[in-house]
Amino acid sequence: MGKYQNVGTPRFYVDYFQYALTTGILSDGDIFITTGSNENLDQITNLFYLNPTKTNIIKEEYLEDLTAFKELNIGTVTNFKATDYAFDYYGIFNHNLKEVDTGQIQGGTISLGYTESNEAEYSALQNMENKFKINMNANTVNANGFSFVDLKSSNDEISAIPISTFFNFRFDSTNQLKLGALTAGYYYDMPHSPDLDLTLTREYGGSTKQFTKGGALLTNYNYTQPPTWGDAEAWGTYLDTPRKIQKRRAGRRRWDLKFSYIASSDLMADIETLDNDILGELNILPHTYNQFDSGSTEDGLDFVFTQDTSFFTQFMQKTLGGSLRFIFQPDKTDFTPDGFAICVLDQDSISFKQVAHNTYNVSLKILEVW
Repeated sequence: MGKYQNVGTPRFYVDYFQYALTTGILSDGDIFITTGSNENLDQITNLFYLNPTKTNIIKEEYLEDLTAFKELNIGTVTNFKATDYAFDYYGIFNHNLKEVDTGQIQGGTISLGYTESNEAEYSALQNMENKFKINMNANTVNANGFSFVDLKSSNDEISAIPISTFFNFRFDSTNQLKLGALTAGYYYDMPHSPDLDLTLTREYGGSTKQFTKGGALLTNYNYTQPPTWGDAEAWGTYLDTPRKIQKRRAGRRRWDLKFSYIASSDLMADIETLDNDILGELNILPHTYNQFDSGSTEDGLDFVFTQDTSFFTQFMQKTLGGSLRFIFQPDKTDFTPDGFAICVLDQDSISFKQVAHNTYNVSLKILEVW
């Protein structure tokens, strides 16, 4: 049963690929395939910007025909350091992996993997204690549309630390494989639910109204609904024929949330600079900052702020202040399809107001986008 769009404790899914491609950690040239030609990979690169509204019909030249099935293996070079980028989830949006199944491989298979080199051989990220799997049974999809998988273990320890990342697809069909977007990254849970004085707005700003000289009303519609993801509505799944998508939900969602009495350690990084171990070794700082891989941080201080688990480090930093797209889940316990939205922060800055010792309030304006 759904949650009637009620807000609980929100969760933010932060896509690493957008952040890396925007900041230069990755470049378009760092994306490659191991199953076919690496010439003109614009179509493959487009998959990494979290925009599922565009359907990419995968070219045959990207695929390897292995007789029993076809395979597509998309990889990125080694630029995600293990200590800085622990992957909590992955998703494939706007896909037709059930459609390209002819029975030999049930529903097609997909997996996220990692390797310590750029070779095709990799270890699949398997975790039988997934907190959630949407449209996925093991590595087999159940329907067309979207698939979304948790990679955290039941005890909240990071279950997978990719070095180089690979998205692997296998299917048995003469039909063309279609993909809209690939995403993987970290999810951040707010420490608690927002204040009760919150606002959920439905915006219908896609129309303009004009009166004629005779007083008649003319209305022009630029858009009335969120765009489709291929043959289905956004966050929709289907087997053979999707429902009449003209009936899909209209309007754009917007959340205005205020979080009160959050500890500074939940909001801010311990220290916001890199390579602080060097400063500690040189006795420049009053604290001792040890190497992270030594297994010790003597004052509880991480030596690189990118390893911090705070709101600033994991959400604000890696979405560039909320300007990059992220996946918003208003209630982290609601896994119904309408419990997700691709969003940005609709604000140019964010303010932390101190209300008690080391305790702050913060307000967020979250806007659904496509």
